[in-house]
Amino acid sequence: MSVFGNFLFGSKRMLVASLIFGIGLCLLLIFKGNEGGFLWFNQGFTPKLGKIASIFSLFGEWYVMLFLLTASLWISIRNFVSVVLTWLLGACFSWFFKLWLFRGLARPMEYYRTQNVKLNLVEGVDVHSYNTFPSGHTLTAFSSILLFRFIFPNLKTWQEILIVIFAIGCGLSRILMVQHWPEDVLAGMVLGLLAGYIGVFFGSRPSIKESWDLPVFRF
Repeated sequence: MSVFGNFLFGSKRMLVASLIFGIGLCLLLIFKGNEGGFLWFNQGFTPKLGKIASIFSLFGEWYVMLFLLTASLWISIRNFVSVVLTWLLGACFSWFFKLWLFRGLARPMEYYRTQNVKLNLVEGVDVHSYNTFPSGHTLTAFSSILLFRFIFPNLKTWQEILIVIFAIGCGLSRILMVQHWPEDVLAGMVLGLLAGYIGVFFGSRPSIKESWDLPVFRF
């Protein structure tokens, strides 16, 4: 089996868990709508839940990808290329949708400000107003779980579960922290998985250069 084939087989649990999360968001949008789904989350807000959301949101920050990039330098050029391609593709997706196709689209805070609706906010969080679609944190989180699986192929089941929980928690946290709508999170998940699979596909392609399987930094 090819390198990418092994990766697809090994990442099936992560993909299934992500799809279940995506189906859950789709059902929320079908039965409550984008605005209703957001308010449903916000009405269930508690200060303790807000603190938990702040922790999970960290999994979508840029330094998670930086960790993967740094780790790949000591494993193989193949892994390094996969991380770089995934990172660049994710950035392109985010730029295209946020700053071009849906530029200026209002986030929940700005949308409800004009309707005089009081929202529950997480203390200490800087809530943004525009360029809501898609959720960049969710995109980063779900592309990262695939890179974790590719770079560290011997992950134990409990480690995979923990990583997926953090990715799902990151997506939900963006709604709880009043940063995104449910549809933003759903789109971020889909684009993140797409960026991850494309990045790994090109990074894992057979190469006539045996050096691709050697670390970037060789001692």
